[in-house]
Amino acid sequence: MHRTITCITFVLLLAAFVVAIGWLFSSPDFEPAITCITLITAISGLFLDRWLSERERRKQQLVGLVHEVYMNLGVCQDIKRICSIDNSDCPSILPRFYNTTLTTVIASGSFATKADSTLWKLLHSWAQRSIEANTRLAATEMYTLFRPSTATEFKSGLREGKVMILIKEVLIKLTDHLLEAYPKESGITRETMLFGEDGDIEKQSIPEVDGTKKVVANKTG
Repeated sequence: MHRTITCITFVLLLAAFVVAIGWLFSSPDFEPAITCITLITAISGLFLDRWLSERERRKQQLVGLVHEVYMNLGVCQDIKRICSIDNSDCPSILPRFYNTTLTTVIASGSFATKADSTLWKLLHSWAQRSIEANTRLAATEMYTLFRPSTATEFKSGLREGKVMILIKEVLIKLTDHLLEAYPKESGITRETMLFGEDGDIEKQSIPEVDGTKKVVANKTG
């Protein structure tokens, strides 16, 4: 609906501009000249408004993506920690990967452009892997709850299995690309403090996480 209204507005402004041009040539005067300038301003402003709106939407989506990636890196660490506890025979409630923002961004099509082709591929790759991972985590959790004796084997698989390794690799590629290719557009770099509130969060240096860097902000007090 918004796009239809924009198109109609543009057509009407363009028609008015053509009429104003004809008026200017048939009767050169200040009034038709001012009318032409006004219509040019209105038409250019229409495109400028759309460009600024799209730019702001992309920025908000990029910020949301980086935050969600930050949270998913935390999920990887939580899974590793849960699967490394001493009492490994005990079934555990496993965390799930977040993909709400990811789904919204893909559905919007904001990054379905040639310039964003790498990010677009990484988004779809992570969407596939995160959905698969959440399905496996849910199945593993349910199975070990009913068969506690299998918890050790399944936790070992989550900690060292090829599936989790691949999931981490895809997530890390997405993280690196967002932080290296879009820092100016999103305003977020590796040194950016995420989830800050009234100065109650202390920014830390970026530690190594399974051989890769991770954005971290730690609450204090």
